[in-house]
Amino acid sequence: MRLANRTKEVEFFKQMLLGQISKRILLIKSASGMGKTILLDEFAAICPAAIQLAQIDLRGATNGITFVCSRLQRQIGEDNFTRFNDAINTFLNAGVEVSGNNIKGTGNQINVFSSAESKEFANIRFDRLQKEFFCDLRAIEKPIVIILDTFELAPTTLKNWIGGDFLEEVAKAKNIWVVIAGQSVPEPKIGWRRLADTHCLDKIDDIDVWHSFLHANGLLFERETVEAFVLHLDGQPSDIVQAMQNVDRRRRK
Repeated sequence: MRLANRTKEVEFFKQMLLGQISKRILLIKSASGMGKTILLDEFAAICPAAIQLAQIDLRGATNGITFVCSRLQRQIGEDNFTRFNDAINTFLNAGVEVSGNNIKGTGNQINVFSSAESKEFANIRFDRLQKEFFCDLRAIEKPIVIILDTFELAPTTLKNWIGGDFLEEVAKAKNIWVVIAGQSVPEPKIGWRRLADTHCLDKIDDIDVWHSFLHANGLLFERETVEAFVLHLDGQPSDIVQAMQNVDRRRRK
């Protein structure tokens, strides 16, 4: 169920997908309880079948960049990453040491990123692999939507990469749209800021908006009742919806 007053964000997302606006990067900044997860779920639900969707929760990204790349490969399809896999095989055949890793499998292959003899060589290999990775993404015929959630919980190195190289590459790829959400989001940078728009989700304390929203979703409460809940819960969207649904279930028994 979409929360009241989030129509602006949903319409903006739809316009992005339809190419009606030039923006392709949507940053959703939201404190806890503002309905961010519900909004992201709706974004995913309205993506047509013609779009390749990848959703990643960064709270589990303990392996940093490796985590994101492997999840993208897994969700988009490893067969779409031939240039990237060929680059990995080139390094492996050249005698690159991948200590302690089984080479088989997407995640372990990408660990080549961090398995060099020196930082200099690691950077060279990483730049090459990153280039091939995004070449593969740009070559995919389907439009791609990437949704990254809980940005604030990502490791610092991953945050820096997403706000830097990742979004700069996205800016070059006309077939990729990205939504990044969290209690914090990347600071716009010159390489991609012209394609980005930031939306902050605040509390919703407009009684008439809530009353109309609840009625539209089958929760037929009197305006005075709605006002009491909104004031008591200080306009916190997810709390209000949960409370009203609970009351509605009890009165239907």
